[in-house]
Formats: sequence, structure tokens, C-alpha cells
Amino acid sequence: MMFAKYIASTLKKPCIKFLIKKRNIAPQTLLTKTARIKNVKNAFTVINNKAVIGKNILIVDDIYTTGSTLNECSKILLEAGAAEIYCLTIARGR
Repeated sequence: MMFAKYIASTLKKPCIKFLIKKRNIAPQTLLTKTARIKNVKNAFTVINNKAVIGKNILIVDDIYTTGSTLNECSKILLEAGAAEIYCLTIARGR
């Protein structure tokens, strides 16, 4: 969240937490690509659907490996009515 706050302040935009985990998930780094997709499937929910509708949202994540987390979060936000989703990561994993 610290990186997201820094990016938001640099862009002069609000840093809003739109998603929460609705269940615990295993650390992605320990899983295969297929297991990562299953691990995050239906793991997130939108906190306030009305706050998402029509918004262009930048998702900030620490590491991009298979894209499973970003894909799942994007899907949930789009289903809730977000206009467009953009993703930014700090690092690329293997």
C-alpha cells in the first residue's frame, strides 16, 4: 500500500482501497501457474460497488509473475462497473 500511496500522491490522485480479500490465500510465490490462478479465484470482493462505477482504476501490485492476481482483481472491478483498469507493478518475478 505504501507504493500505491506514493504513486497516487505523485499523480495527484486519491489512493482508494477498492478490494479486500474475502478469504485467506496461499503465498503466490510458492505455487505453479495453474495453482496461482486457482488460489486467487474468487478471493477478492469490492468494498463499495458504487465507488467503482465508471472509474478508471490503477491497480498497484508488488510483483508480476503470472498475472493471476492482477487478472482476478481486474475482472472483479470490471464486473462491479469500473470503466477501465490499468496495472502497475514494482518488479517482475519468474
